[in-house]
Amino acid sequence: MGLELSFSGENYTVPQETTYQDFKQALDTELKKSAEGFVRIGYLLKVARDTEILKESGYASVTEFAKAEYNLTPDMVSRFMAINDRYAVGGYSDQLKEKYQKYGYAKLTELLTLPAEIAEEIPAELSRREIQQIKSEYREEQKISDLEVYFEGKRDPQEGSTCSQVVRGYYKDHPEDFLKICGVIQGAEREEREVETKEIIEEWAPSGLQTIITRIPGKGKVMMNIDTAKTEVTITNMRTQEKESTTQDGVAINVLMLRNLAEDPKEAWEKAFGEKFPELAPVQEESKKPERVKTPKKEKKYVDSGGNTVIPAKNPLGNEKKCPENEENAQKSAESAQNHGENTKTQPEPEKQGEKVEISPENTGISPSEESQYFNPDGTPAAVVPDEVKTGQIIGSGTYKPLTEEQKYNRQQNKLDRESKERLREMEEANDLLPSERPPVVHEIRIASIYYDDVITGKKTFELRKNDRGYKVGQLLSMNEFTEGRYTGRTVEAEITYMLEGFAGLQEGYCILGIKVRQEVFGAMNAPE
Repeated sequence: MGLELSFSGENYTVPQETTYQDFKQALDTELKKSAEGFVRIGYLLKVARDTEILKESGYASVTEFAKAEYNLTPDMVSRFMAINDRYAVGGYSDQLKEKYQKYGYAKLTELLTLPAEIAEEIPAELSRREIQQIKSEYREEQKISDLEVYFEGKRDPQEGSTCSQVVRGYYKDHPEDFLKICGVIQGAEREEREVETKEIIEEWAPSGLQTIITRIPGKGKVMMNIDTAKTEVTITNMRTQEKESTTQDGVAINVLMLRNLAEDPKEAWEKAFGEKFPELAPVQEESKKPERVKTPKKEKKYVDSGGNTVIPAKNPLGNEKKCPENEENAQKSAESAQNHGENTKTQPEPEKQGEKVEISPENTGISPSEESQYFNPDGTPAAVVPDEVKTGQIIGSGTYKPLTEEQKYNRQQNKLDRESKERLREMEEANDLLPSERPPVVHEIRIASIYYDDVITGKKTFELRKNDRGYKVGQLLSMNEFTEGRYTGRTVEAEITYMLEGFAGLQEGYCILGIKVRQEVFGAMNAPE
């Protein structure tokens, strides 16, 4: 006896003694056959397209043939051939590349719309829904212009390696996970031992695989892929498709650097990001599997008076900035709303002072001459905005009417004119400032306290290292001082100026690096208390 199944009119019996491993192996085999079948279909269609094989059939093209004989639409034909282009051995054969033999047709189709550099980093174990999450993040990033990314970097320059920026960006987006990793580190401290890299990485990737997507000002979105079975960690820029490699140790070092900024985890987070630690919802026990794709949290945005999307400025405690101009506008707006209430009987009760209203001059009917009465220069509401303002146009003291189609059109054109002028001005200013060189590769490494000061003073101008990272002259070392298993708060950046390997007396796989100090990134003032 066994489990009776019916599929496509056929009945099947799965023996009761079948184990999960047997079942999984059988399914993997069928998925492999499925993917290989689609690669072969694409190959045969390409043969029909590129040879004279259809000449005696009477069909004028491969699309006409596929539609008449197999009811395949031109779009399906193109998809089959595209699958063969990317996933077949050599790009033109009936053999599926070994790397893609576990994906299946549905996943391969999803990967087609991603650049090859990104697609090849996505493991077969991810579900179709998780791949779609990555695609959504990629599409969002493509909507942002290179010029906008450039000015992001000017307004909010980032220090440290790409790995450190990913770790910081991730924990800023996910403060609850920062508390979890601090719990792991504190657990090791209570046992009076150093926390192991393996423990940190397993917290990052509890299922063994983890894709982290975060956004770095001046670089755009980056995707970091962690596989606990591999030492190497790959970071891919979703804008440029450029890749960097770091190690699990590099990730762990950057986690410890954040954790050691203060004794209390929340204080460490606040010190790292200059904001008050947010209120978190109570943690509930969940039986579902951990997420294998984690993406940036969406920030609250407004549209300014020029039609540009902006994020409200924040002070060090994370609250929106207050300034005399805003308070003055708020007072004027409140007085105006009160006058309107005296002149019209239908005027609704104004909203409470200080309540956030997600509106802007561009999605209301406020006339340009009165925008300053209700909005700050950046387009955020100054204070109270009457309900009628959100949908109509002020035409007098307390009198409103809806915008006409002509008025809506004129306002939209004025908005586009302002945007175009601003973009042209920014491009002229940036013409001679755009970066022309790629940033050097930065390797995160530990350095013992007994050697740190010698490096700073120039007495120690070399490093003996196992060359498991592909060190090259011109790359940078971010050397983080550790003592008794803890990061002290001091980091020095040095350039690799010389490299010696394969020399008699030097153990195989090791190298000597000549280094030159560039700068001390963090001073002793940042060391943990």
